[in-house]
Amino acid sequence: AEAGDIEAGPIRGNPEMSAYPSRQIIGALEKKGSTRDDTHHRMFWLVVEGRRRGIRTYVSHSIREYGDNLLAGVARELKLRRAELAAFIQCPMSADDYVKLLRGRSGLL
Repeated sequence: AEAGDIEAGPIRGNPEMSAYPSRQIIGALEKKGSTRDDTHHRMFWLVVEGRRRGIRTYVSHSIREYGDNLLAGVARELKLRRAELAAFIQCPMSADDYVKLLRGRSGLL
């Protein structure tokens, strides 16, 4: 990784558990085509082909880093497995890859 890159780090010395800064999650959501509604939370809706889809997640204004428990909730809301969420956040998964994955899962889109 280059200087300035943000990567997940272990929590309490456990390599199985990771954490991401909320700004990195927000950046990934925006890159993957989500639109943002600012309410008491920052709400992100997936938009595909100009239409808002039923897939959405929230990012709290007050939480700066999302640990494993919160990431599990984000993964569930985005219809991803935990390992897929890591690829989503770290950006090896493109917006097209995400849409293809969702379309392949029981017609989620």
